[in-house]
Amino acid sequence: MLEQAVTILMYVIAFITLYITVFYLLLTVEKKDEMQEKTTGVYTPSITVIIPCYNEEKVLSKTVDVLMKSDYPKNSLKVFLVDDGSRDGTFNEMKRLEKKYRNVRAFSKKNGGKSSAVNYGIKRADTELVATLDSDSYVHIKSLKKMTSFFKDAEVMAATSAIKVYKPRKIIEKVQHVEYLLTIVSRRLLSFLDSVTVTPGPLSVFRRRVFDEVGLFDETSLLEDQEIAYRIQAHNYRIVSSMNASVWTEVPQTLKALIRQRVRWNRGGLRNYWKYKKVLNPNYGDFGIMIFPLGLIGSIAVLAVFFISIVSLLNGSAMQFFKYGFEVFYYGFNALQVISIIIFVLSVLWIWVASKHLKEKMNPITIALYLVLYSFLITIFWIITIGEELTFKKQRW
Repeated sequence: MLEQAVTILMYVIAFITLYITVFYLLLTVEKKDEMQEKTTGVYTPSITVIIPCYNEEKVLSKTVDVLMKSDYPKNSLKVFLVDDGSRDGTFNEMKRLEKKYRNVRAFSKKNGGKSSAVNYGIKRADTELVATLDSDSYVHIKSLKKMTSFFKDAEVMAATSAIKVYKPRKIIEKVQHVEYLLTIVSRRLLSFLDSVTVTPGPLSVFRRRVFDEVGLFDETSLLEDQEIAYRIQAHNYRIVSSMNASVWTEVPQTLKALIRQRVRWNRGGLRNYWKYKKVLNPNYGDFGIMIFPLGLIGSIAVLAVFFISIVSLLNGSAMQFFKYGFEVFYYGFNALQVISIIIFVLSVLWIWVASKHLKEKMNPITIALYLVLYSFLITIFWIITIGEELTFKKQRW
């Protein structure tokens, strides 16, 4: 009976995965002529870029120096550096940058977390637009202009950038590079459905008045950039996404750092799903009836995979593989394995399509590692997530 239940569950997960993969591929084909956004004219309203910092003495100057090379009109650009109670020389570095650039201002506050630092800057911003920029992210010279052009549409309240991995060298960075490129394309597709689910910290731009209407960043959230996006969606406001406004960000370089980051994302995501469960209705369009529930189902599916793995170990299925090798697959070949092969092939096709749109070359070995290794990593992330949730472990910035 248990074995039948596990088999049914595996087929359900396979169907969901296949559905999502085909959905994105078909949407890409339908929107192929709109993927690369076409701007008409320049729109450069006043904007404040807020950079929250905590112990970022070594990387902050590079982030600011790169930002100040932007082709955005300097008389319309302000930069707020907000020190969130750093214990190193971050604030001294801020003061140095404030003296170096006349449109840079340095602020210092007691430690309260990243959201608290961003909110501190938003409260003091008097510009039409506000941008958030992580202190270890480097903006392309033309990115700000490309993103502000979206705001010629009065209905747009936020815009996200094309986040890429900065100079990936290690295998763990290269695997994340593939993931980030796929995210750029998928987020662009979601913008066609008015269903963007996150406004990432590395670079997002907001209409300043949206915070007066929906509130500031949630300082208690573990995943504040997703929470604010859900809140904007819950008010039926538009969030758009760019594939051309590039920003390069530092990513975790060790497995330990990657696990810490992803566990925080998972824990924050679970809380955000619960907090905004009210959007699961047709009043929120495609976001409410398709994208939000698919994200939730995806999380449940990952947990189900974990459950299946435990059951397989308990009933000896895993041991059979180690004993008989690939003969297990040869003699037990079934429809589920056919579906798995189809999903794998479609995933490779999806990566190829994404690389073409972004004009990025992807190493076949890295792609294989992403498709095979990363699925196991995701399971590890969720196992630790469950453990930390059950033990109520405190998560900090």
